[in-house]
Amino acid sequence: MPATTGWIFDQMHLFDLNKQTVLASQRVGVAPGLPRAVFKPQSLLNFRKNSFRRRSINKISARQKILYSHFGNRAFFDINLACDRRIARFYGYDLHRLPHENQEWITRYQLLFEQADVLLTEGPFMKNELVKMGADHNKIVVLPLGIQLTDRWKTRELDGPMNVLIAGAFKEKKGIDTALKACFRYAEQSGNVLHIHLVGDVVNATQEDLAYAAKIENLIRETPKNVRINQHGFVDRETLKKVALQSTVAVLPSQWAADRDSEGGFPVTILELMATGLPIVSTTHCDIPFAVNESNGILCNERDIDALANAINEMTLENNLHTKSIGARKTVEERFNWQNLRPLYHQAIIG
Repeated sequence: MPATTGWIFDQMHLFDLNKQTVLASQRVGVAPGLPRAVFKPQSLLNFRKNSFRRRSINKISARQKILYSHFGNRAFFDINLACDRRIARFYGYDLHRLPHENQEWITRYQLLFEQADVLLTEGPFMKNELVKMGADHNKIVVLPLGIQLTDRWKTRELDGPMNVLIAGAFKEKKGIDTALKACFRYAEQSGNVLHIHLVGDVVNATQEDLAYAAKIENLIRETPKNVRINQHGFVDRETLKKVALQSTVAVLPSQWAADRDSEGGFPVTILELMATGLPIVSTTHCDIPFAVNESNGILCNERDIDALANAINEMTLENNLHTKSIGARKTVEERFNWQNLRPLYHQAIIG
């Protein structure tokens, strides 16, 4: 899986790893301590490749076989696999971009909605989108993604230059160009020195992503004199937390992409950062308001550079940073940590 999908591994660890089998399309690398994996053969005839999932699941000996398909399109292609309980988890690409590119997916999803026992979403916005598409609301369970909490966090105080963290894959939906423009606008209007930590890079190297990355690089070349940008590239979770602890506020203005790619729910990175006590400036995109609110951050309309710049400035006023910093940590502790979410996942998936 791409480096940005660690939250799938997190969901595996909610259950007994000895009772799981992963059906994988290709072998990239197998981390220790993970479930048994069965890989699609690469050298056989196509009909053998296409039937590997069916043959693999038939070989599994278990009293009850629960099939948990990540992404709606994968769940559709898994419809013919024999199981006792069928779970389909939707994210963003599958829910919005695929039907936009090919309306045949709307018809395909109708069949999936009938066959699935449970449809999982990250938040209420995604649930409503599935209902509008024709899914039975009684089958839909809202199960947000979570994180493993650590004790490494602190409340933020403005005791020096603003340090803004911008993090995400270089994809249009992440709004990194919007975040940079908002930071530049804030620096221009306030005259203050601003430090930016930019974490991320190109993921899939598609033509669209490369063009978007070039757009970001062009913006970086136009950085105002009172702004300093530190580019970190992709980093692991622990390194991201270290960068977050050095930051004053995170600016993550997700937005709809031209091809209708979206967050679906909300970026799990928001939770990772809030757990360190970092307040969030973001947008009302998809299910982000399910995680970010006035207690832990500030929400703006998508692509509204002036509003985002004002939000950065508002964070510096009075006691905002301190209050929202405590609220960020509290939000994750109470609603988005895996320890609290574990029984909800067991109830929805195992039944």
